[in-house]
Amino acid sequence: LKQRLSALRAVARPHLDKSDVPFSHEVAVMLREIADESASLKVYAEERLKALSMDLAPQGLTGKEYPVQVRPAVDTVSAAKRDICKQHELKNCGVQLCTGDGSVVMQDMELLMDYDLSSPLTIILTDGLTERLLARLKFDDLANFGFEEVSQETARLNNPDEIHPVDTLGRNGVDFQGRSSASLPHHIELGKEWTVSVWILAPIDCNQTFRDLLDSPHTQQLLAVIIDRGRLGWYNSRIYIEDWSVRDLSEGWHHLGVVGKDNVTTYYIDGLSIGSKAGQAKGKIATVGGSVGHHESWGVMSDLRIYGVAATDVQIGNLATEGGIDVPTSPEEIAAAWQTTVANRNQAAAGDDSSSSSHSEIDSDSD
Repeated sequence: LKQRLSALRAVARPHLDKSDVPFSHEVAVMLREIADESASLKVYAEERLKALSMDLAPQGLTGKEYPVQVRPAVDTVSAAKRDICKQHELKNCGVQLCTGDGSVVMQDMELLMDYDLSSPLTIILTDGLTERLLARLKFDDLANFGFEEVSQETARLNNPDEIHPVDTLGRNGVDFQGRSSASLPHHIELGKEWTVSVWILAPIDCNQTFRDLLDSPHTQQLLAVIIDRGRLGWYNSRIYIEDWSVRDLSEGWHHLGVVGKDNVTTYYIDGLSIGSKAGQAKGKIATVGGSVGHHESWGVMSDLRIYGVAATDVQIGNLATEGGIDVPTSPEEIAAAWQTTVANRNQAAAGDDSSSSSHSEIDSDSD
């Protein structure tokens, strides 16, 4: 191929200065052959570029290799990352490809051949949750209480006189009471998969019929996470986790995680799943801490996060341990944790039978 190109350039060069050349049949035939040869060489070169392939084996920070076959002349960095994730089942992970020691991050839209692939490449796996964070309100800055970290804007506090800062047991938060809530600076879309992470403070008064965590821009069209007389669930589906109640929670802060994926919603308390239900909320979220109609306030919460990806059990556990909760990992630890939960539940039920009948019935006009 190099020889053909060299010969072509040698013949064509005298005629590339755009000066007039005296016509002769011999020169015309020669130049037409050159043009035809150029066209065929271009097609040939393009086809060969597409066919060039190699095995790429970037190394993780632990030394583990993630081999994948690529076509550097046509594959972008983004395509290579997608193939690596698929081949090595890197679910819920963010991936960065870097040259050498990781000092230069390879850009998604660039072709692989634009980088030196003869040198070792580094792959950095990041928490996919972090990359898909849609909203976060920590409620820890009294000077800018409704600050939302992703948009770098401030949520509007509705009925602020009924919103109170909380600083207890080593954590800052907010107490939404009465008709209070917060309107997000921008609507958040709950799509095919999502995760909600929030810290809640027990004990929680279950005499209040409803407590709304998230609501749509339009009154109660999407109450994605709700406490209904102590039961966790999704109001619009009227589906709740049975055999569990916020009454089971010991006094103090607890991590609540909710994951929606594949038309199933799974609920977690302190890193442990308390159950799953068919059905999944989808649509826009505009209000937190209460309903958009400014009633059914949630109560106390801290560090509310919404992600656009479904967290794994491990990632939920990581979110819980960020707040100091010791998440059990072995089957024995999990069994012991549930035995404690069941014992607490039975003890609470023994003294709660007399008061359970006093809970008000669902008011169809109120929710």
